[in-house]
Amino acid sequence: MLGIRNFKNRIAIVTGAGSGIGRELALQLAAKGSDVIITDIVRERIDHVVSELKRKGVRAEGYLVDHSKFEEVEKFSSNFFSNSVLQCRYRRGQQFKGTSA
Repeated sequence: MLGIRNFKNRIAIVTGAGSGIGRELALQLAAKGSDVIITDIVRERIDHVVSELKRKGVRAEGYLVDHSKFEEVEKFSSNFFSNSVLQCRYRRGQQFKGTSA
């Protein structure tokens, strides 16, 4: 998987993870020990996949994001990439920082 051998203590963000290839990628990353943040456009699918991920023993959160809408993508990404709080909370084992839409 992308030449990365150790996924433990890493955070993966998988878009479109409510079904299909995105869901399978999220589950495979969790199986390798990665914490996973997923996005999708259907809340029920997000909730189902997040439950599956947590059963694998990793931290997981899901966010309702329509990646065809720039404003939603910008809001989501600013919560994770422009804010060092995510890394601080992650190191302390707290919940990820972000707002679920």
